[in-house]
Amino acid sequence: MIKDTPYKNGYTLHCLKNNKRIKVYLPKDFPFLKNVGLNKWKIFIPRNYGCGIIGESLAIPILATPKEVCSETYVEIGSFETQQERDNCYKYLQTNFLRIMVGIRKISQNSTREVYSYVPNLDFMDNKFFDCSVNELDEKLYKKYKLDANDIDFINTNIKPLSWGNIENEEIEEEDTDDE
Repeated sequence: MIKDTPYKNGYTLHCLKNNKRIKVYLPKDFPFLKNVGLNKWKIFIPRNYGCGIIGESLAIPILATPKEVCSETYVEIGSFETQQERDNCYKYLQTNFLRIMVGIRKISQNSTREVYSYVPNLDFMDNKFFDCSVNELDEKLYKKYKLDANDIDFINTNIKPLSWGNIENEEIEEEDTDDE
């Protein structure tokens, strides 16, 4: 049932094998326990990365298309109707603002959904809000959430540069990882 080559009209499953990200393929009639989001745009972030130090970089996400699913190795972010919404969320993931909000909750390598509970939800259909650079988006977020100069200085001092990102509308190349 699970294959190394794609099925016609089937699904792609992102998972790990021997600590490497891999894709395997499922038939279109695969018996999913729930089918919510199967045909939506999504982002998958490894469930385990880093060590819980505030300011550490997020793990490299997977920009998923409809008919892509993930194992429990990943946390699924979003269930978007359009690629543009997903890409706007991807840009949000790159902001220092979001990363400090994650850092406040993340105290170990474990990165379940609860780690993202302090991250405000945004309207990812609002393309005008996201039509800017990541740095400009950070400035908009600081203003939207009324952060003062001390807060902004703390964020900019403690957030490490991303090891990925600033890729406009491109899929991220799969690479070896230590996520488990």
